[in-house]
Amino acid sequence: MANEKQLNLLKGSIKDWNNWRAENPNEEIDLISADLFQTNLSGADLHNADMRRMNLREVNLSSANLKGAQLYRANMNGVNLTNTNLSGANLYRVYLGRADLRGADLSKANLQMSLLSQTKIEGASFKKALVHGISTWNLEGTPADQSGLVITGNHEAQVTVDDLKMAQFVYLLLTNKEIRNVIHTVTSKAVLILGRFYKERKSILDALREELKKNDLAPIIFDFEPSENRDLTETVQLLASMSKFVIADVTDAKSIPQELSIIIPSFPSVPILPILLKNEQVYAMFEHWERFDSVLPIFYYDNKAHLLDNLKSEILDSVENWKNKVNEKPKAEEQILEQKKKFNKLKESNPQQYWQLVEDGIIII
Repeated sequence: MANEKQLNLLKGSIKDWNNWRAENPNEEIDLISADLFQTNLSGADLHNADMRRMNLREVNLSSANLKGAQLYRANMNGVNLTNTNLSGANLYRVYLGRADLRGADLSKANLQMSLLSQTKIEGASFKKALVHGISTWNLEGTPADQSGLVITGNHEAQVTVDDLKMAQFVYLLLTNKEIRNVIHTVTSKAVLILGRFYKERKSILDALREELKKNDLAPIIFDFEPSENRDLTETVQLLASMSKFVIADVTDAKSIPQELSIIIPSFPSVPILPILLKNEQVYAMFEHWERFDSVLPIFYYDNKAHLLDNLKSEILDSVENWKNKVNEKPKAEEQILEQKKKFNKLKESNPQQYWQLVEDGIIII
């Protein structure tokens, strides 16, 4: 329990409190479990204070000195910590929802298992803070320093990152096998399917999705109605960047010109496989995109059964062949460059032999 004498002094006058602390530098401060809801403690000297499990909801601690303070499991929801010194403080399992940390110094602070939700962090320093198991959601602003964040536990090999938001993600990757499996699935198996699959053609979408799953792929469906006021640029870019390849059903001329105009120029390493119902006309502007290396020839299908029967040979194999060619291209260019170097050396060391090979058509200038 908190020391009542100290607690009453703190509640009285911050000036008197700070003077008392200056006169009693060796006095241990015990404020354990005290309730200071909405109290104004701006500028208070609370360095090395034991403040475990305190109720500090909506307390004003701006410009206070909490260096080395013990705040384990304190409720700091909505607390004002602007320009506060929290360096080396223990904030293990502290809830900092809607807290204001602008300009605060949290260097080397222990933020393990803490929760920062809708927290203002503009200009704050988190340098070398311990952030193992931290949860961050909807943070507002950019910290002044977030270098050397330690994301591993106390008795583990140290892993550091330099971004508070990334810390949570990397921690999940290290500790959660399921998350790692999901990341692997998305990056190696995701197939984005673009199209406007209205009711009459919905069965084609469903069948295509199931057939892709049978081939150990993870279909991502982007099925939409055209709208003049929609802005799906960011969504399309994100989905395309994660995909192994894209299947674009261009049967409906109103369906995906805008989406393809975003994907094709932005992601040249993502192959696009256009499919079209036989006897339908592809939209006029599509001819422009066919000039891009990443756009494969259109596959014309008669009906659902025909599409599924030829999925492997006309779609999956085509994608793999394209990827193999792309991978082989740099090797071929390297071989040509290496051969040119050899010919240049031959020209210098044995010009007669070099020009004879040119005359014989073996070396082409």
